[in-house]
Amino acid sequence: MSKATHFYQEAIKLARTKQMQNKTSLAIGSAQRAPTTAEGWISAFGVGDEAPGGGPAYVTETLGDAATGAIGVSAVASNTVSIVRPAYLELEAYQAIVERGRVTELKL
Repeated sequence: MSKATHFYQEAIKLARTKQMQNKTSLAIGSAQRAPTTAEGWISAFGVGDEAPGGGPAYVTETLGDAATGAIGVSAVASNTVSIVRPAYLELEAYQAIVERGRVTELKL
């Protein structure tokens, strides 16, 4: 359970950081720096990481994978990413919406 929670929290931190860097980059007239697709975000989060129950730690399934504890990642818009920790073992499901560096977290 701690591994699933760790992957979820790290993804939120990284998404927030990348979006803040992107905001600064765009403000000074530079190119987009943050990923704009679920696959791009998953690549940024860590492709080689393994979910607690096996398989990839991050998946493009909107609600994640409750069987393995894989974190669900979806790009809602070019500047918004949804990160979902599924109900894995005794954990409750949570969703973090990271939009332009702001995080909103909801219990599912």
